[in-house]
Amino acid sequence: MQPETNFKAKVQKRLRLIPDLYTIKIQQMSLRGHPDIIMCFRGKFVAWELKVPPNKVKPGSLQAFNLASIQRAGGVAIEVTPENFEERLKELLCL
Repeated sequence: MQPETNFKAKVQKRLRLIPDLYTIKIQQMSLRGHPDIIMCFRGKFVAWELKVPPNKVKPGSLQAFNLASIQRAGGVAIEVTPENFEERLKELLCL
């Protein structure tokens, strides 16, 4: 498996352990530019764009536009990497 595929699997496995967390994994082949994982937790809309360096460090322009649109609408939209995953998970649990 590719590093990004492994990371996505790890993230999904951990998220499934959180009670009352609703998640949707977006299939990139069908919806370009949308975040990889969309969630609802404690009434808050959360979108995570998963990136695995060194190949994919920054979101593309359409991804960045969609993340910014989610933030303007009052949701939480962030990039998650293997390096910041534990920190982002803690932030999610504090919502």
